[in-house]
Amino acid sequence: RIASAIDRTAYPEPVKLYSDAYVPKALIKHPFSGKEMTLPTVRTAYLDGGQFDQAKAHQAQVDALQKAETLLRDVALNTPLKRYLALWRALPYLAPDPEHRLLPPDTRMVDHTLWNHLDAASAVVGALPQPTFLHVSIGPVQSFIREARRTQDLWMGSYILAYLSWAAMRAVAEAYGPDAILYPALRGQPLVDRWLEELGIWEPLKAHIPELERYDITIATLPNKFTALVPVEAITAGLPEKVEKAIRDAWREIARTVKGDFPGGARGGVWERIWKRQVEAEDFPEVYWSVLPWPDTERFPEDQGAEEALRIAQDWLGPRLRFAKMLAIYRRAWPEGTHAGTIYGPMHELMAAALDARKLVRNFSQVEEDGEKCTVINGLSALRTAEHQTREQVRAYWGEVQEALQRQGRFHELRPDGRERLSAIAAVKRFAQRSYFQDQLGIKIAFPSTSRVAAAPFYWDLMGQLEGDTDLQGVLEKHLNTLQALDYPPLSKEAALNGIPALGKRFGTLTGKAKALAERLLKYDADALYPTRLDPDVLVREGILNRDDPDFAQKRRQALKAQESCHALLRVTGEAGIRPPSAYYAIVMMDGDRMGRWLAGEHERMPHMCEAMHPAVLPMFTEQHFMSYDDSQGKWQRKGLPELLQRLEVAGQSLRDHLTDWDQILNTPRPLSTSLHASLSASLSNFALRCVRRVIEDRHLGRVVYAGGDDLLAFLPLREVLPAVRELRALFAGAAHVRDNDVEVHFGCSNGFLELEEKGQKEWLLMPGPSITLSAGIAIIHHMHPLDGALAEARRAEEEAKEIYGRDALCIHLLRRSGEPRRVGAHWLVRGTDVLALAGQLQNWFGKAEEGLSSRLVYSLAQEAYALKSLPETYESALRRLIERHRGPRGPEAEPLAAELAALAQELSGGLEELANWLMLIRFIAQEGVSV
Repeated sequence: RIASAIDRTAYPEPVKLYSDAYVPKALIKHPFSGKEMTLPTVRTAYLDGGQFDQAKAHQAQVDALQKAETLLRDVALNTPLKRYLALWRALPYLAPDPEHRLLPPDTRMVDHTLWNHLDAASAVVGALPQPTFLHVSIGPVQSFIREARRTQDLWMGSYILAYLSWAAMRAVAEAYGPDAILYPALRGQPLVDRWLEELGIWEPLKAHIPELERYDITIATLPNKFTALVPVEAITAGLPEKVEKAIRDAWREIARTVKGDFPGGARGGVWERIWKRQVEAEDFPEVYWSVLPWPDTERFPEDQGAEEALRIAQDWLGPRLRFAKMLAIYRRAWPEGTHAGTIYGPMHELMAAALDARKLVRNFSQVEEDGEKCTVINGLSALRTAEHQTREQVRAYWGEVQEALQRQGRFHELRPDGRERLSAIAAVKRFAQRSYFQDQLGIKIAFPSTSRVAAAPFYWDLMGQLEGDTDLQGVLEKHLNTLQALDYPPLSKEAALNGIPALGKRFGTLTGKAKALAERLLKYDADALYPTRLDPDVLVREGILNRDDPDFAQKRRQALKAQESCHALLRVTGEAGIRPPSAYYAIVMMDGDRMGRWLAGEHERMPHMCEAMHPAVLPMFTEQHFMSYDDSQGKWQRKGLPELLQRLEVAGQSLRDHLTDWDQILNTPRPLSTSLHASLSASLSNFALRCVRRVIEDRHLGRVVYAGGDDLLAFLPLREVLPAVRELRALFAGAAHVRDNDVEVHFGCSNGFLELEEKGQKEWLLMPGPSITLSAGIAIIHHMHPLDGALAEARRAEEEAKEIYGRDALCIHLLRRSGEPRRVGAHWLVRGTDVLALAGQLQNWFGKAEEGLSSRLVYSLAQEAYALKSLPETYESALRRLIERHRGPRGPEAEPLAAELAALAQELSGGLEELANWLMLIRFIAQEGVSV
């Protein structure tokens, strides 16, 4: 009953929808858009001649129970704990098929699934008689992730935070079960499934339910905050302190392992003091928590509990009139159904406010960081071996560390000659993957250099033509031989084949000599494909050549030969129609808009109560309470018929007040509930775990750095960035169909449920949906631009997408090595036009300039734009004229393209001039970095 009070509304007594009425109209509604998805399999599964068949429904229940019984009798599940966790993980898969996994728990309130409700009910049961919120936050988040000089540092920063979050949640889950965690939803999380494997549960689960999947454990999807519901006794017994200890123990265990495996060994003395001071600081990691006991159900049963919960919330937060009115109505209509859970929203608000207040009282330990500073994290001392060392001495020490790495074949983990000098925390981030996570989680992961990302299309095209082309094989082999003679440093096998996963898969399709050459090609970083990067002076600066080497003159001559062979390779590949490696790549940052408001249930686009209900239920309100739906206002309204009002007068004033309240309830935003939290968490996890890598790594030659659900960081080659970002936006909204490796985008017809078909099997994934918006920042950067500056540019672009272009938008910054920076931006959809679909068409036409669109179109439009900027009515005719003049024989039809571009220009704040900027950018991308 308490869980029902959390997840559902009250109904007047006659408002019911029985199974035989629901099944022929089976559907579920999206929790954040209110749009419905029909369940045709459910509709037909229990119908016989159009009538509900009770026997079929009963047999489906029996089949599910037998499936559960068979699982729980497995001899490997030999303890109550194992059986419980197995049932928790397998629960949705006991349903007959993927569509049945979307069934709601109540046929009237259909905006969440049965499994969401059962999790909430189980959490409440485990916390009785006095459930208590425990809200925990871990930090620092932004600084810990952003302070990086390498892509792997970025990934490791986000991954360590997610791992520490799981360490905290695990302390709760081991004591009270994973269902005690209300947010985030843990079912299907990779770190949780690994925990089940450690307990010996995963293998029997897979044996009985083969469709269970374990998702990529290298994606950090767990947020840095979580909310649990535990008994009040857990708080007094020290659970928050145990959670905090679990976080600090996990961090220090990672650091201890890195220290034990430190290149060249730990040095003791000053080195040891710096390490301990930084790693074991009292304020790192930052851990904050708040607790809020609910009313004791033994002292305050049923509606008394709801009244007491509201009193507690209002004592601290002030009047909550909407909830007070709602509770009064509920108590009249459904007195046995109002519990403390009815006031879940204000109680959650109070808990969050308490945590925010705690964060304002931050803990600071007074520590002096002296000497040479870390080159990654400003303000922290770099590790050194003695007091009062000069910069040259500290550089010399870190040069020794890099040489120790080189002897282990780890050439690219640290820059040579002491140019990188790390603090203890930066060192943990740099080396934790190999020293800790590779052994603990089996994570073997490598990230590409920015040069490899920029050159990825060249590798892809080259491997596509290598087989059978003896001329191409010959010139490539010659270049590889010059690199070998130069002793050009190789990458690790993991970095060579998996730095960009799609290239590793392409490599796997080759055979014979082509495969052998491709393997040799991939083992060198992409700098070996840029002649300027093979200049002897550059190789000296990068530590590949040493002027003090007795053989330096010979090595210098070999470097010049490598430059020549590289030029020859690019000439031959160009003749074969392969573009040279681009000098530019793209950094993509995406972030959900106002996610905090969605998480708090306070977003202005939150569906109203009537939008969460089954459509068949709403006429019941009309019949019973003299209401009708007003299409013009989009609301349910009380009928103004005099005879009905007279009948209400006879019944008494209180009844009339009671009846007129229901239209307000139906048009009230859906209150916050555990199911909304679970749905939000599950939808973000589905996006991160099931969609992001599919798009960026499988389809578009990129690399995901992190995908935390609503926030994403990825690197992409120039020619792939626009289609990849468009697909990600569509998948986030559920506005696409996914069939194996194809993504069909359908903006404008999304209900928030993504249809995914793999190997002929269909399922539907809950996505954030069309109401929760997403903004993106894209930075197009030269591959030699410093990474910290490139990341800052992408971050600025993301912020401008929200602040300048008004959210639900993208903003692109182009930083060329010569010429002024360029910025463009727009909403994803403008007057119904899919902006990136249009950009993709233009990219194709500019890419084949002689047959498609000439680059001169860009110049001509830029020249005319200023004169026409105040005459928007002339945009279309001017564009049509310019397109006709500059289109090739296979170019676009001028009239429809001019109409689309004119409509876009009229919506852009800069008009035709900003459209010219867009075309310049698209042309730059189409030419893969050739300056306009």
